[in-house]
Amino acid sequence: MSILTCACTTAPGNTGTPNCEVLFKTQAGMFLVPMTADDGTANQLTVASTLNQASFDALTQNADASKRWYPVHQTKNVSAPREEAVKETMEDGTSYIVEKGARNVELVIPKRSNVFLSKMEQWDCRDFGIIQIDTDGNIRGEASDDLLYLKPIKVQSGTWDATMLDATSTTVSKISLKFQIDKNVKDSMLYLILASEMDGIDLSDSDGLFDVNGVHDTITTTTWNSTITTDYGTAVTKTAVTGLVTANFTITEVSPTPGAVSLTSAVEVGSTGVYAFTLAGAATSADVLHIQVAETLGYDSDNMTDVTIP
Repeated sequence: MSILTCACTTAPGNTGTPNCEVLFKTQAGMFLVPMTADDGTANQLTVASTLNQASFDALTQNADASKRWYPVHQTKNVSAPREEAVKETMEDGTSYIVEKGARNVELVIPKRSNVFLSKMEQWDCRDFGIIQIDTDGNIRGEASDDLLYLKPIKVQSGTWDATMLDATSTTVSKISLKFQIDKNVKDSMLYLILASEMDGIDLSDSDGLFDVNGVHDTITTTTWNSTITTDYGTAVTKTAVTGLVTANFTITEVSPTPGAVSLTSAVEVGSTGVYAFTLAGAATSADVLHIQVAETLGYDSDNMTDVTIP
């Protein structure tokens, strides 16, 4: 609920309108964006910067998770009504507006699994906002006061509610999202950037990353096997990450002496997601090694289980 402030010197807004106003259409998707990165910088677009597929890929594939943009596509049945303003009514019946009403957003994402639900639930712990995408591929966010930046539309803390709606005899399974826009966001400061101003890119091509996991066995000081999968699949069989080659991996020592480790090869055994790793030099017993897959390939391996040398 934004607080209304008026100054005696505030001039009224002029009411001229162009023949064709730029309007936001039905929301078709959105980016979830942390409001502030871990280094304290604000996550926002510089309006004057070049915006194309490469720049959006850099956002969605950023190695720093706190600076990454997380796309959510196929948002349906989007509604965002604003509640009635909070008013104080005097004995003579006169009502004064104290605060504008809260804006409540509801939408569904059809045919998404419980794994995707788990990803959505994790955002409840973050200070974040959304950049909306409409059916024409335009985006909308909150403009900075100087109009030089487009910021995420901040989500009110504690209001993010993601739930699973199971399929019925007449409906498909879907994820339901309900949340409230932060009370300090002003509707009048929401601005668009047109698809044509972003080199005409198709933002539906901006995909999110997959979290990947690793199970390691047959570990020696120079070799081991890793079964690499995503969180998707069944309780028995997770979806394998296939087709990777040596150049797609980076190995670092986490402890006791952090630093880069030279990798000779990482060869997939068949097409099963099992990779045979060979180091250029022998590691030491009790060394802890981390496997990193390049984010540009669509994977986030930050939380992959490390390899402990026996």
